[in-house]
Amino acid sequence: MKKGILIIVVILIIILCGGFIIYNMNRDNNSQQNSNTLSNETSNTVNEMSADNNDISNHISSNTTESDTNNENTNNTFRVKEVDNDEFNASYEVIESEEDTITNALTIAEQDDDLTITFKESDLNEMLFERGNGIEYNEKYIVSNVTSDEVETIFYGMEGQDWDYPLVFILLKDGTIKGIAMENGYKTGEFVAEDISGVNNVDRFEQVSVTPQDSSGYNAVVAITEDDSIYEIGASM
Repeated sequence: MKKGILIIVVILIIILCGGFIIYNMNRDNNSQQNSNTLSNETSNTVNEMSADNNDISNHISSNTTESDTNNENTNNTFRVKEVDNDEFNASYEVIESEEDTITNALTIAEQDDDLTITFKESDLNEMLFERGNGIEYNEKYIVSNVTSDEVETIFYGMEGQDWDYPLVFILLKDGTIKGIAMENGYKTGEFVAEDISGVNNVDRFEQVSVTPQDSSGYNAVVAITEDDSIYEIGASM
């Protein structure tokens, strides 16, 4: 009898120990699964945050690039094209300057250290005033970004097929050049002598008629440097 009871007790102990072992194994498995789930969720969260950061970075980069492009488009009032000698000889012809037409419409003069620009009544101004009258006749307007003692010469020209806004270029004593954005000036009353980069050691300007092959002709202004390099310079309108 005692032997039977002992056997039963041993069996119960074995069952309890087995159950305990199985419980611990299940708990370890659940813990591992929870750990894996947490690790996966954390990894997904990190990946999502990284993707969001990339989207933000790309958006900022895109906006920066667009802003830079817009700034470039805004600041490039004048366009510059280098013309080789063969092209110049074949398609460009130096013609009489339109200086009289322009000086009959406007006057640039020195006033202390400044340059001033004054507009007179003329057929040219009558046409241009209709496009946006930001100025008045016989008023003096200061030309900013240049002083009178920097100036070597001022060139008056025209460009386009129908003689559009005048072109006014300022050759400085150091051989660099500035251009006055006349279209904006007619509309706003503000005249800025803008730096024209990439053209140095300028010797003179010429008014030219351009007749490209297989294309209609137009009028333009070229700057010729001391080493005979040629640059067509026009207003980006």
